[in-house]
Amino acid sequence: KDAATAELAAANTQLEASYRREQAHRRLSDTLREVSKILSSTLDLDLVLNLILAQLEKVVTFHCASISLLSDNALTIVAQRDESGQVTSGETFKIRQYPLREAVLQSRQPLLVPDVSCDERWCAAGNMAAIRSLINAPLLVQEYPIGILYVGRRDETPYTEEEAQTVFAFANQVAVALEQVRLHEY
Repeated sequence: KDAATAELAAANTQLEASYRREQAHRRLSDTLREVSKILSSTLDLDLVLNLILAQLEKVVTFHCASISLLSDNALTIVAQRDESGQVTSGETFKIRQYPLREAVLQSRQPLLVPDVSCDERWCAAGNMAAIRSLINAPLLVQEYPIGILYVGRRDETPYTEEEAQTVFAFANQVAVALEQVRLHEY
């Protein structure tokens, strides 16, 4: 009887985990659909970027997120959001100052750092000092990096590979938005 109870409990746990994964996938699909609507509704770049960060917050926990654009070996933050919902932008910095961002631009793949204290490339500065886990995802237009979508969290929970792929999906949407605006301007 105890073995049957244990098997039933294990099956129940597995079913609950499967249900949670399905709910997360559904939430991601719904959110990406919402991002597509945003992209097709306006060419106001600031509005689009801030709405994308707001949508990202629905599917990936972050305490700080930013979108930076690449120009002349420097990145300029064009949208940034923290856990209070405050949106800022404007800071420019040389790529070489931040090796983790440089690495993602070179690899053209998302970069997951579950614990920044274990990565010698981590450079803590300003509001980044308390970050514990981060994801950098490249913004790619025809496989060419044009910027980075960054998310970071301050709590003890590390990001997962699945979350890195979700952030990368959002980075692709940001790149589409940027390219749409660029094409409209010409």
